[in-house]
Amino acid sequence: NMLKNMTLDGDGASTIGQDMGVALITTLYGCILAHMIFGPIANNLRTRDEEEVLCKQIIVEGITCIQAGENPKLLREKLLTFVSQKMRDANNSGGGKKEEEESEVPAFMKKKKSGGGGANWMDTYGDMVTLLLCFFVLLYSISVIDEVKWLALVKSFNPDAVDNPTEIPLGTEGPVADPTQGAGLKPGAMPEAVSQEEIDGAMDMLYEKLKEYSEQSDSAQSIETIQGDGYVFISLENAVIFDGNSYNLRKEGEKVLGDVATIFTEVAKYIDEIRILGHTAQASPSRPNYPLEDRMLSSNRAAMATYYIQENSEIDPARIISVGYGQHRPVAPNDDEANRSHNRRVEIIITGRNVLDDLSDSIKRYEALRTGEGSAPTDSL
Repeated sequence: NMLKNMTLDGDGASTIGQDMGVALITTLYGCILAHMIFGPIANNLRTRDEEEVLCKQIIVEGITCIQAGENPKLLREKLLTFVSQKMRDANNSGGGKKEEEESEVPAFMKKKKSGGGGANWMDTYGDMVTLLLCFFVLLYSISVIDEVKWLALVKSFNPDAVDNPTEIPLGTEGPVADPTQGAGLKPGAMPEAVSQEEIDGAMDMLYEKLKEYSEQSDSAQSIETIQGDGYVFISLENAVIFDGNSYNLRKEGEKVLGDVATIFTEVAKYIDEIRILGHTAQASPSRPNYPLEDRMLSSNRAAMATYYIQENSEIDPARIISVGYGQHRPVAPNDDEANRSHNRRVEIIITGRNVLDDLSDSIKRYEALRTGEGSAPTDSL
């Protein structure tokens, strides 16, 4: 199969050496284990099994005959039929010591004399290794691939090979990304012309779908959805997404973020920016949190939610932003656990495009700020 999979464009050559090496080592281990470990074990088990079966047959036959009241001499002769002729002759004639020693061993336990060729498997394996050595020498001889030699070699192994250059299809990301699809979209570029009315309608639809999802979700009380002028706001309490003092996603949180990301994909071309905000609660009403841990926890929660939405949606990654605010933007006093649970949250702000203002696009506005041509943002959160 390895040789038949070789193609004229050279795709099979990159892995054939590794595959052949694995096959060789596997065969070697198989031969060693079979002939040095498992073979002898199987023979010993078979011999012990046959001996045990014979003993039990003799016992059963003897008990049956005794119960039937048969003559002891007749019983003795009947039981002797279970053993070999040599053992019976030795028993009748009282032969020499050697015969007595041999008679003590049942016939089936005596090893058959080998007729020679006990290492035939080594001969076969040696032939295979020799052939593999010749093949590796062949591979080494064409290590600097000549196109004519390669074509001749492939044709010898696979006469049906067709000389068709491989075409790499455009994907959605990476160096061969299709500039008109998915994550390969040029930052800030519109995939197609859309009107402001279409964008506003898409944002309305996004709000309705998110609100319907939050109402039908098992965690409806922990999900809040709000619509503003050109944006949709989602608030997810920490109990839905993360465990305790952690930024690792819960299974329930993965499902919620995955479902939300799927809804985002439906209106991906109308979205200007998705901003994900991480918040914590002040653990003690009288003492602020340790700043490093507080900031890291909120930032990591926002980053984890950002990562999961990016991986499960077709939104341009350049339009997804994560921000960690720590404890400093509470929505309730931190005086009891119930209020603190409201402050531990992740918020998502989805902003729609504004085609009427070129610099309202978040990426174009960023590029303008870098060149000094923009103005200070007025919508900072």
